[in-house]
Amino acid sequence: MIKKISVLSALLLSIFAFVSQAYAYKINTSGWRGGSYSNKLTGNFSHCVVSAKYKRGDRLLLSINSKYIFSVGVSDDRWNLRKGARYPVTMQVDRRQAFERTALAVSSRQLVITINDRVTFFRMVRGGRTLRITANGLNRGYSLRGTSRALNAVLRCVKSKNRYARNNAPRGPVDQPRPVGTPRSNNPFGTDEPRAVDTPRTNTPTRVATLPPKRKNKVPSGVSDQKALIYAINILTESGVSGYKLLENNPFKKSGYQVAWQYSKGKRGALATYANRRKDFVDTQTSTILGSDAKNCKGKFASGFRKSDSSNKWSGRRLFTVCSGSSTGNDFAINYSIGLQPSGVATIIATHVGRDALDENSGDESAQIDKAIYESATFRRIGK
Repeated sequence: MIKKISVLSALLLSIFAFVSQAYAYKINTSGWRGGSYSNKLTGNFSHCVVSAKYKRGDRLLLSINSKYIFSVGVSDDRWNLRKGARYPVTMQVDRRQAFERTALAVSSRQLVITINDRVTFFRMVRGGRTLRITANGLNRGYSLRGTSRALNAVLRCVKSKNRYARNNAPRGPVDQPRPVGTPRSNNPFGTDEPRAVDTPRTNTPTRVATLPPKRKNKVPSGVSDQKALIYAINILTESGVSGYKLLENNPFKKSGYQVAWQYSKGKRGALATYANRRKDFVDTQTSTILGSDAKNCKGKFASGFRKSDSSNKWSGRRLFTVCSGSSTGNDFAINYSIGLQPSGVATIIATHVGRDALDENSGDESAQIDKAIYESATFRRIGK
């Protein structure tokens, strides 16, 4: 095994010196539950939301995004909406003047209504007793009990997250821009499943984190599984790693990794290859990895770049993610090496350290292994 040269605390100090760290903000007040959500691609703070479920089965959601734009959501399992379609909506608080809006169907069962005159509507909702919404042939009345506390909590959530983002902005290029051609989400609630805004359970058992990115069935591998296995063995040998064990039952197979191995208990590695990748693969996968790991982390999250290379002959990048203090017990530290050939064959190797193996030496050791993998000749030759 590569020589251990420093402690995990030193690694974490270096991480927090130049990257921002995300934390989850939870809301549970007067029957309304919710919290903060991050952008799936960049990991940046996106919005805060609360929801309440009514006895008849439908759900009302109130959301404020990082730009302080206020939206109302209505979800009903009995609806069969056409996703992306727009529907006329009438809204009225108590006996005040009704006003017309256009709602967007973000799923087959959920409508989102953006409120432009936020201040006026805010005051109406916080001081009202009943919100009546007529949409898609249904006329519903929603009790506004507890909404004053709920909306105040949402505002505090947004202010806290925005302030935290400003105070912990990275000095280097940590967050990636939205990939060209990627549509912006029209759902300010961050999910088409309304139950996702409920407070997460704290008794979720510890599990092995999956690794992004998930491979769609139609996406071909860059090389066969047999060749991927040979490449993995050669890379580990060139990197000076010994004592590893190839895993017959690959825990990361569903995420598209063709080969997996174990360095020691709680410390694993995995390799995936892709064919016909575009020239911006390194950037788009960086965004996917950071966004996915940030979403999976239910605690303090940190990430950043270690090294990038770009030329006509080969492009590559090293990056890392760290999750600590997770409410689900799913702490992790992951180093990624990404490589792309001009032929369009791409490779991702992940060095994953789980909660049980996060000791004072594991963080630096995995970073050294990743560095050796990234610099190995075999890693840079896959798909050439």
